[in-house]
Amino acid sequence: MKHTVLVFMKWAFVLILSILGVALLIAGKIGAGAMLICAAAIIILPLGRLIKNARILRWARIVVVAVLCMLAILSVASTDIPLKDETSGYVFIDQISSIAQDVRDKLFGSGEPMQKPPNITKEAAITYTKCMRNHGITDFPEPDFSNGGTSFEGISKLSASVEDIKKAGASCAHILKGSE
Repeated sequence: MKHTVLVFMKWAFVLILSILGVALLIAGKIGAGAMLICAAAIIILPLGRLIKNARILRWARIVVVAVLCMLAILSVASTDIPLKDETSGYVFIDQISSIAQDVRDKLFGSGEPMQKPPNITKEAAITYTKCMRNHGITDFPEPDFSNGGTSFEGISKLSASVEDIKKAGASCAHILKGSE
């Protein structure tokens, strides 16, 4: 009976690692996903031919799987969180939530109807950048006009707090609305 429970736990752990690994691969976290899938493979592969001592094999598997899982967690911990997704106040929970949202969006679509982005003029984009900087967001990026439209690359890496960015954005929103 004890052996059956251990086998069940082993396969449940392998299944969980595999599902998390695939989800991370879908979300674009290639390193973390690959590490979890490798950890699952190490658990189930018959490595007895490589290492004859069963005790060493067991401990080697445990150590390698633990290291791979820790590296995967560190990789997830380095996830950039879009400003709209910072809700719980705990960074790691927001990072996991952001990754889960990426997986949902890639598998099922974003759930939001595709909208044509507003046609922002160059003058409005430049004025908006100045306005954001005047309202305390000193590292607000220059507008990018290279892809036939207007975008602000690097917004997710701003150093200001979410509240400050929202306040500045609310103060400067009239500039972009007037240019549509």
